[in-house]
Amino acid sequence: MIADQDPSTPDIQAKRDLLDQIDTFIIHKATAAGEVIERFTVDKIQPNDVILTYASSSVVEGTFLRAHRRGIPFSVVVVDSKPLFEGRRLAQTLASNGIAVKYSLISGAAQAMKGVSKVFLGVCSPQ
Repeated sequence: MIADQDPSTPDIQAKRDLLDQIDTFIIHKATAAGEVIERFTVDKIQPNDVILTYASSSVVEGTFLRAHRRGIPFSVVVVDSKPLFEGRRLAQTLASNGIAVKYSLISGAAQAMKGVSKVFLGVCSPQ
């Protein structure tokens, strides 16, 4: 990237351009990693699994949607917490795509665990 910079570009602009290119590189690598994780993880979902997840993760969401598109019958329990209630959006997205979802706050996590066959926890991903 540095070698591709025009030598006549002012230093401030060159630094800004390099930072933009680095940010783009990081986002693409993280996105690619998320897709690899989804492809690997979807194979872990078996028919009739009840999968518990906490809050929201784009990778976990992508895995669930991918499994649903494959026709695997499963359901999801989304456990959520204050103050952001990130899991609410995940539960709505899954339900609107035809996936059976139960929603619970963290205070009900022990009860929500009953009947769960797997737990999927997400990772942070760039927004």
